[in-house]
Amino acid sequence: MLFDLPCSVRTFDEVFPNETACQDFWYIHRWEMGFCCPRCNGAMGWLLSKNDVTQCANQKCRYQVSLTTGTILHKTRLPFRTWFYAIVHYAEQPYITVRALARIVAVSTKTAALMLRKIRLALQFYKGKCDSTSPYGTTPESAEDHYQPQEEKEEEGEAFNAKQFLESIKQYVLQRKQAVAVRFKNYVSICAVVPPMQWIWREQIEEREQRRKDKLMELEWREIELVGAGMSGLFPAFR
Repeated sequence: MLFDLPCSVRTFDEVFPNETACQDFWYIHRWEMGFCCPRCNGAMGWLLSKNDVTQCANQKCRYQVSLTTGTILHKTRLPFRTWFYAIVHYAEQPYITVRALARIVAVSTKTAALMLRKIRLALQFYKGKCDSTSPYGTTPESAEDHYQPQEEKEEEGEAFNAKQFLESIKQYVLQRKQAVAVRFKNYVSICAVVPPMQWIWREQIEEREQRRKDKLMELEWREIELVGAGMSGLFPAFR
């Protein structure tokens, strides 16, 4: 378990050799701001050995919270390692197809489609709730992804510098690895705090309904203003 090592597709097995390492990493980001009981808002809890469940320390509550409860992975039956492997591939290839992901993580096409949908929905939801200064600022299409190593403009008469060119290639590869590692960590952090997919859908429906009501109210006020303007034209004395 080497959390300090930049995680990429190549180093994934070294950073997360087993399911326990993935659970520990998720737990760190799940309760990054400290434990908070969903039932009584208690700030104290302890980790039970059974199924990695955290139990509220409040004697009147004793509510037990699993690692995935209230997150985008709510009620998932897939191991954390499968999710992490999918996320690291998504961090490296943001346009990965469902069939490709299904083949890589050894799941059905239907399951891979749901995994991609949850990951993308979590990032979209988080981006909508936070500004550009949030950790999500490292997007799949960041500047370093489009960086192309090019030799500097040679002065007239200067020969090609192979050493300098190879160094620029190394810098490019290093930047790509660092970008993937940062995105992977951010994506896991986001998935650990974003609510379940059904909750997000419900909130989106409520927001659309509220926008519709606001639009109708705006149209009604405009109609009232137009009627009032017409009445003022008919009865100048009431202006």
